[in-house]
Amino acid sequence: MRGIVHRFLPSFLRGIVLVVLWAVFPDVCPAQSYRTAVPDGDGNVFCEAEYDASSRLLRTFHYIYDREGRRAAAVVYSYGDSSFVETRTLEQYDSHGRLLKRYQYTADEMLIFKETYSYNRCGDLRKRVQISYETAQPSRTVETRRYGYDASGVLISARYYLDGTLYYTYQTP
Repeated sequence: MRGIVHRFLPSFLRGIVLVVLWAVFPDVCPAQSYRTAVPDGDGNVFCEAEYDASSRLLRTFHYIYDREGRRAAAVVYSYGDSSFVETRTLEQYDSHGRLLKRYQYTADEMLIFKETYSYNRCGDLRKRVQISYETAQPSRTVETRRYGYDASGVLISARYYLDGTLYYTYQTP
């Protein structure tokens, strides 16, 4: 069935058709959780779907690429038992394909958390900041992780802060 879909449909429709086919004909799906991917004409995966062992849709991943074919953004939808969107995650990447920002929202567009990432000149993760927002009350938690590397790119230090207070530190001897 998949070969027919890939042979006769344009790439932008394949993911949608495969999701519908697998929902209608669950007997063609494996007995464990699995993930499907649909590439565009350039070989970039623009849509993925993740299912549980009962072929229920768990998450869909939608990717946007820049002109050079590098992933520039992603939208992830997570589904509940009644097949509605529970969360939506947006990701932004730099020109080297490294994650720069991630935002997650509830179904009613309330911000749950945002993360920012920064890298050193060698491309190693230098800092990650996650701000979590309580949806029931107006409060937030700021989690910061800082990393240090030696000249050959080996991790030599890590620090973990929660709301500005240092909670954990690691330093190689």
